[in-house]
Amino acid sequence: KGNLMNNIFNSGHNGIAIQLKGIEVTINGNIYKDPICIARLLSMKEIERLDKFNTTTPESRIFLDEEIVSNVFESFLGISDLVNWQEMEAGIVTTIANAVKLKSIEMISDPERFLAEYESTINVYNSIQAIVARFMATPFSEVENLPINELLRRYAICIATYPEEVKRPGAE
Repeated sequence: KGNLMNNIFNSGHNGIAIQLKGIEVTINGNIYKDPICIARLLSMKEIERLDKFNTTTPESRIFLDEEIVSNVFESFLGISDLVNWQEMEAGIVTTIANAVKLKSIEMISDPERFLAEYESTINVYNSIQAIVARFMATPFSEVENLPINELLRRYAICIATYPEEVKRPGAE
């Protein structure tokens, strides 16, 4: 699965980095030691569906793991080759699927902890992004990727256009 934005600046932005420590992975005949897999976490709907599948046989578990990885895998960090999962060493798909499932379920199990973690990382630019997204009817994910000069230009437009609702950072 190709991804034009596959680089270290945005890898794992919506998910996790899974370090496959002590594992060698063969991709297109090249062997990579201790690769880092970037994958998104599962959505609530995906987690709910996961509970409904029959995973009593090894075949059904393998099939489900393959489906999960095909849906969440973004890249191996620093490896641009297309991944052929059929040629991958045994256990890699299951390792990745298990890491994604466990982290997704962990977040569902303790939302207060993760909300507190996210709240502690919010800064003025996150607030500016949210305001620009709201007042310019632009998806937040698109605003997050704006160059800083364009973000601030759009924020200035919001301040000028909506002076009652939008203030400069720190202004009451």
